[in-house]
Amino acid sequence: MRVPRFLRSASLRTRVAIASAAAASAVVAVFTILTSVVLANNDAAQLDRRLDSIIDAEEGSILMLEAGRRFNWPSDE
Repeated sequence: MRVPRFLRSASLRTRVAIASAAAASAVVAVFTILTSVVLANNDAAQLDRRLDSIIDAEEGSILMLEAGRRFNWPSDE
């Protein structure tokens, strides 16, 4: 890989600053990607739990309606 001319003529301090900025940017990019993956997985898990609770509530209300019909209880329908 060929080094650009401005980096060859730059001082050591400038080259170290550029290298450290590139390294810091890489660390931030990796951290950002990992964080977004973890948050996406957490959101999916939370959505699954919410849907499960909605389904459980619906199943419970259906069972209550069936029990009411079985004993001829008046319903709201």
